[in-house]
Amino acid sequence: MDFDTAKILAAIGALLIAIGVISRGILSIVGGILWLIGVYYMAKIKGSHELFDTALKSALFIIIGFALFLAIVYTFGLGSIAMNIFTGGIAIPLLPLALAISILLAVISLCICLIVSAIYYKKHSDLISNMFNENLAKISGILMLVGAPLIIIFIGLILIFIAWLIMAIVLFKIKQQ
Repeated sequence: MDFDTAKILAAIGALLIAIGVISRGILSIVGGILWLIGVYYMAKIKGSHELFDTALKSALFIIIGFALFLAIVYTFGLGSIAMNIFTGGIAIPLLPLALAISILLAVISLCICLIVSAIYYKKHSDLISNMFNENLAKISGILMLVGAPLIIIFIGLILIFIAWLIMAIVLFKIKQQ
């Protein structure tokens, strides 16, 4: 695969991730895979393993965050419901509290993983900025870093959407040097 094909693949992946952030659809997963494949070949051509490593770590922490979220919600949430069934409803007054605590723990674990992912994304965008002399990539990294903790109040989703759009623009613009 040549550099131009790799960068277009990564750019289309970033664009699909941006759309997936807003629509919360399968596009994020497909976009993430395309982005990683494109970045892998870009890193291979440029001889920079760090470029791919930071992107991969960013993606892995997002996957870990969502896996933890689902595991905590299902484990604690379903565990609370099962406890009520098996105790004959003795613990029913505690059910809303148990569910609320499980959701809170799940959201906190997801946010921590998203923040760690954003840190690696920032490192990745800084590498792209330095390698290709494209300062817009740094702005994308900053937006992601600011958007990750703000995802709790939904402003973060907008910032993350914009960060991925900017990254797609950067990837379409860069030229092999």
